[in-house]
Amino acid sequence: MIIRKSTWGDLDRIMEIYAHARRFMAEHGNPNQWGPTHWPPEALIQDDIQKGNSYVCVGDDGNVIGTFYYVSGPDIEPTYRAIEDGNWLDDSPYGVVHRIASDGTQRGTGAFCIDWAYDQCGHLRIDTHGDNKVMQGMLRKLGFVHCGTIHVVEDDAPRLAYEKSEWAKRQRDADQWGTPVTQDAFSRTQMLLGKNAMDALAKSRVAVFGVGGVGGYVCEALSRSGVGAFELIDSDRVGLTNLNRQIIATMDAMGQYKVDVMAARMRSINPNVDVAVRRCFFLPENADTFDFGTYDYVVDAVDTVAAKLAIIQRAKAFGVPVISAMGAGNKLDPGRFRVSDIEQTHTCPLARVMRRELKKRGITRVKVVWSDEEPRRPVEAAGDRVGGEPRRRDVPGSTAFVPAVAGLMLAGEVVRDLAGIRE
Repeated sequence: MIIRKSTWGDLDRIMEIYAHARRFMAEHGNPNQWGPTHWPPEALIQDDIQKGNSYVCVGDDGNVIGTFYYVSGPDIEPTYRAIEDGNWLDDSPYGVVHRIASDGTQRGTGAFCIDWAYDQCGHLRIDTHGDNKVMQGMLRKLGFVHCGTIHVVEDDAPRLAYEKSEWAKRQRDADQWGTPVTQDAFSRTQMLLGKNAMDALAKSRVAVFGVGGVGGYVCEALSRSGVGAFELIDSDRVGLTNLNRQIIATMDAMGQYKVDVMAARMRSINPNVDVAVRRCFFLPENADTFDFGTYDYVVDAVDTVAAKLAIIQRAKAFGVPVISAMGAGNKLDPGRFRVSDIEQTHTCPLARVMRRELKKRGITRVKVVWSDEEPRRPVEAAGDRVGGEPRRRDVPGSTAFVPAVAGLMLAGEVVRDLAGIRE
């Protein structure tokens, strides 16, 4: 299953799914949530699509099988400002899911949609009718906490309010472990940066595009430096050929999504960290689903020129600081890396292409980490078998120490920039 934004061509199918959902509710002891008002009206769904807040779930057969409304931001849902019989767990910015429904053809569609929404923000709120036992059971299984009662605007009817917060979960875990979270963990860093800088890092949200040999070490260093929130973007899974250089690659992690393994590692370092994961590549087709306005810094650690250009363009358009990694493959000397503007680079083939393409787009002043070491020709000629399989011609050789240094240098620049520290 995949999630994408709804288009006008999906409207009829979305309304069919809502009709099915109304019948399902009535048959399962919940005739009053949507049935009497024929909810939701088509005009509302049209408004959702127009504003870019309507999403559909596409099943394994390519057909639309589910739909929902999703937004995120500070105090994003007015009806959640007043809550009775309890309290919200977390007052930080959050995401909201409304009007979630499926056609019942593929098991787990609703849970998949809610998990997707939670992965976007790490803090999700949702409400449901008191008679909707199916939804209540699913939310409990997904780790949501019943926080109290809210009243919806349409008819002032009560709804059960649920919340799932990564921050709140870490706080509960920390209380359970008896750990003074972050009180001493970053004290040695604070000795060098100062309290104001550490406070700035804790309030910052960094997007890391690419969680591989370079990006993994970016995440490692930033989480150990006290950065408070992250969005990790990568669609790859851990494989055997990652073992030689990627900090997340172990035999235990084989086959798991890299972003999931990295997120778990970061949470084990800092229980308070807020990590949202996106199990996808950044592409022109899905660029609109990334809210660059919520990032304080963007790290480009992806491999392809098209994606690197798109990430830099979008960061520049939103006025968000961005730093980009140039080539780390086919190199053996980690001491040759340096930080500069893209225009000052030389020798690196990837940097040469990026300079040309950025210039075509009128983009200037891009900070990069790059090496002036001439790329080495692999000892084994292209086409030799590696791990029992023919090697693709575009796969570079790599080591444990070169991409690690590049990633640590990227992280160092991010920390100093966010903390406002410059010599």
